[in-house]
Amino acid sequence: MNGSGEVIAYHSSKGETKELIKNELDIIKNRCEDDEIPEIIFTDNAGSHEASIKKVFPQAKVGQDLKHLINRPLEHCAKSHEHYSAFSIAFHGAFTDNPDVIQRSRSGKIVNVPGMLPGPDEIIRRAEIVISRFKALCSAGLFLKDFDHVWENQKEQIHLYIFEANILVDGILLLSNSG
Repeated sequence: MNGSGEVIAYHSSKGETKELIKNELDIIKNRCEDDEIPEIIFTDNAGSHEASIKKVFPQAKVGQDLKHLINRPLEHCAKSHEHYSAFSIAFHGAFTDNPDVIQRSRSGKIVNVPGMLPGPDEIIRRAEIVISRFKALCSAGLFLKDFDHVWENQKEQIHLYIFEANILVDGILLLSNSG
């Protein structure tokens, strides 16, 4: 992806085993020139994919992709709670206030995707306002016991989104800050 959120290149894989991820990354590494090696790689499960990624790109930071970054805390809310839907919408809104961009997805479909993201500190500030407002409004039941722990872990990942994207692999977004 480039700085406008447009897909420049992608490589589709048929699964997420550690060996398959390493093989897919080897294909990308062989296509890269020395100055195009990614500095950061986003994946849907940074913790379990990091070792495989580091075998191919040892210098790269490994982060969680935006979809899972947003949805991971929501997995630790009670979906049956009467205010879950409103919280989910507000929480997603903390990540962007820009209009959607129409672009081609990895599968080739035309989709709407959120516009450019604000900086990581602004995202965290907005999300914490949403969280604190809903905690004040919903005395109990919306947030599960491990929500705060999960949110703290996600805040670290948000700071990885300061780089400009270069390559998108199915499930793995490779980024570099070398504009």
